[in-house]
Amino acid sequence: MNTDKLWEELAWLGNIWQSRFNNSSLSWEEISNASLAPAHDENDLFSQILIENKLDSSSRAILALTISAELDPHQLILTNDINEEVLQLAGGARVSHIPYLLPTAQTACFLIGGVNAKDRFETLKLLGDQQTLVKEKLIVCHKEDDLPLLAARMGIHPNLMASLLSGKESEVYLPPGFPAQQLTSKLAWSDLIIDEATKQQIEQLIDWVSHREALKNIPGLSKHLKPGYKCLFHGESGTGKTLAATLIGKLTGKPVFRIDLSMISSKYVGETEKNLAQVFSEAENKDWILFFDEADALFGKRSATKDAHDRYANQEVSYLLQRVEEYEGLVILSSNFKTNIDSAFTRRFKQLIPFKAPKTEERRLFWKSNIPTNFTIDEDKVIEELAQRAPLTGAGIINAIEYACLYAAKRGEQELHYQDLVEGARQELLKQGKSFSR
Repeated sequence: MNTDKLWEELAWLGNIWQSRFNNSSLSWEEISNASLAPAHDENDLFSQILIENKLDSSSRAILALTISAELDPHQLILTNDINEEVLQLAGGARVSHIPYLLPTAQTACFLIGGVNAKDRFETLKLLGDQQTLVKEKLIVCHKEDDLPLLAARMGIHPNLMASLLSGKESEVYLPPGFPAQQLTSKLAWSDLIIDEATKQQIEQLIDWVSHREALKNIPGLSKHLKPGYKCLFHGESGTGKTLAATLIGKLTGKPVFRIDLSMISSKYVGETEKNLAQVFSEAENKDWILFFDEADALFGKRSATKDAHDRYANQEVSYLLQRVEEYEGLVILSSNFKTNIDSAFTRRFKQLIPFKAPKTEERRLFWKSNIPTNFTIDEDKVIEELAQRAPLTGAGIINAIEYACLYAAKRGEQELHYQDLVEGARQELLKQGKSFSR
């Protein structure tokens, strides 16, 4: 990224600060006319962010204020030649070991509005949850419950900071302990070997992700559309549910995040809702695809209310149902058994997509397409026998091939032995309580 535009923005902020400290009575119009915001450069990442979010000069100044705290804090150093009244108006959080103020909502109000009560109020409105700066995750406002809104600490959103530092707009920052993991894969759509009917249903999902904006613009239809798209992938482990979700994101250019339900669920009252709120808050407006793997843990059937524990557990499910219902993007639930999912959820799914154990022909394709190209085997004989006799899932076949490759490497050979492939397949079948077919 060309950082020249970013430093131009911060230099512009410095001029605004100087004008404001010199005269706290000036209107924002007077200040912004005296120091025009830098022109955009469509080839620059920072300019692209400003253009895409249609930020006016006051919103740009607030964003620049949060960036300056990270990259150019000397603008926020308090000097002795500024009178005490102005310092009080500027606000800001002061930390003993930091020689400059940390911007608060009051700092933004002073920067834009000075001592004009109306302008200060209009500035405060720009910091609302549904306004562009916060809604589009350009800045964050940390408000403590027992303090007024003016005391809310302001900062650049970590996602935007990560993008500016890396020069990649798609950069995603996840705070430590965030209960989700981005899914990626080197595999392609052609590597997904599943039942043809299932594949067609997944293609319908891809069509929705790719063309949902067009649906919203169809007269007479848009008013009937519910937010987002919800579906259930169901079938035994290893049949391609996670890979399918990952490839949907890869084909549509959308990040896919697997929700870690072990980190979401909590034995403490209210903590599960808080963890879920963190996920949905981060995902909203970023167009993430949310993938709830082994979803039975939270989306399972609600129990009869016998005690306080049951009541709180059912409240968690109700809260989850509400957040999923409101989510604008694609939500995929994954379960080994469709019947394990609460009917309150299944009624709201657009699709229930089965992932069946592969049949002989599909197993044959799995074996043929995943034998490493630089290894040799007696292909027709061995693959046919394995496909016929070993009722494995795709994941099981990969594990069996890995087993045989390990022993080939141990021998220093590039030939997969029949007995190693059979032994690998046998071990995988034992995990499932199965045996070689006769």
